[in-house]
Amino acid sequence: MRSLMTETVEDGCLVLHLDGEFDLSTRAAVGVSCRRLARAPGGRRTVLDLTAVTFIDCGTIRQLARLASSRQASGDACTMLVSSPFLQRVIEVTGYSRCVPVVLMPSARGASPRIAGRRRGAGTPWQPPPRRP
Repeated sequence: MRSLMTETVEDGCLVLHLDGEFDLSTRAAVGVSCRRLARAPGGRRTVLDLTAVTFIDCGTIRQLARLASSRQASGDACTMLVSSPFLQRVIEVTGYSRCVPVVLMPSARGASPRIAGRRRGAGTPWQPPPRRP
């Protein structure tokens, strides 16, 4: 599993980029980044960039929503960027979109994320089995 996180300041914005797969095995590292960013001085914009995420579990989304709430409490405007309409929908259905606005962006790599209907290791999107007559 490939997971990469970077914390940057771009044009005065705090940006947390997530790239790859994020689940229970990466949650501690995400928590460290979230706590570090939560302590950063406020009064700027915070962007949670998930456009390169291929899988993310609800626990990690919850951590990011808490970070967004913390940044907003310190005076930041906060936005979450996603490239998958399915991830956007999961964030809306779970209620986390009430904590942070979610913006659907085109995928930077042009790849279809796993959460958008791809199975691990599959080269084509999932298709239902054919119906028997």
